[in-house]
Amino acid sequence: MNDVFFDPSQSDFLTDWTKKHENTESDIALRNDSTATEYEEIAINEAPIFIIGFWQGGGELIYDVIRHDSQFGSVSLNATSDKNFTDFLSGKTDFLQELITPSDTSLWEADCLRLAQKTMKLSGRKRFLCHNPGYMNRLELITDLFPDAKFVRVFRNPQSILERVERNLNADENAKNRILQVYDKMYSEYEAEKLFVLPENLVEIPFEEFEVDSMNCIKRIYSKLEIPGFERAEAALEYGVSQILPALKEEQAYSDKALESIISFLDNAQKSERYDPHSLA
Repeated sequence: MNDVFFDPSQSDFLTDWTKKHENTESDIALRNDSTATEYEEIAINEAPIFIIGFWQGGGELIYDVIRHDSQFGSVSLNATSDKNFTDFLSGKTDFLQELITPSDTSLWEADCLRLAQKTMKLSGRKRFLCHNPGYMNRLELITDLFPDAKFVRVFRNPQSILERVERNLNADENAKNRILQVYDKMYSEYEAEKLFVLPENLVEIPFEEFEVDSMNCIKRIYSKLEIPGFERAEAALEYGVSQILPALKEEQAYSDKALESIISFLDNAQKSERYDPHSLA
């Protein structure tokens, strides 16, 4: 399933949506809609849910389950589709600082609010669900915008994450080093950012637990974040799990060289994780 692309640095981003897939009961296709102007007056009354965590960390799969709950108007965003990101990997731009802290926070907040409003209008649902790895370092800005926002942070064996990012981007050695830069910086910044979130509004899910017992993890997310309607949506959520089973079963072999390059970057990042970078092989 392809992600919808959203570049938060572009004030006219609503003209740049690409179609994700055909409208289904639980998801929407976002596109430019010149006739939809009244979305600007739409209030976000229910606490929005944001699924965060590094790219290829498993957040997309958890999103793909939860979006089957019909209360959510949902959208998944992926900054690895951003030309700024790919230019950064090739050494053309300094995308890392903009990723951590946008140069114009007011513009970013306005765009984020418009995204939520338009998603609610086009979906006709009552609660906003958003998956975006890049939002992991925007928690202060998001809670300024939505004080009651709730977050699902998904984390995973970093060796698995980084190998998948490298593979999907067909990265050369220089690009791999820059990916590691992004990983280390984002996790360091996340530890400071999560202090802006009330403990009851944040749940952290190890992806390996989700692989073993998906529905139990989903139930824990609903319980910890006090999201209503789990029993009503349980059958739809179970269907969502059935749709991602092939991805959950995917296995990947890792080379000693890849492990060695990852270990040198991860000691700081792993302080908040359950993984020992020296015992990943």
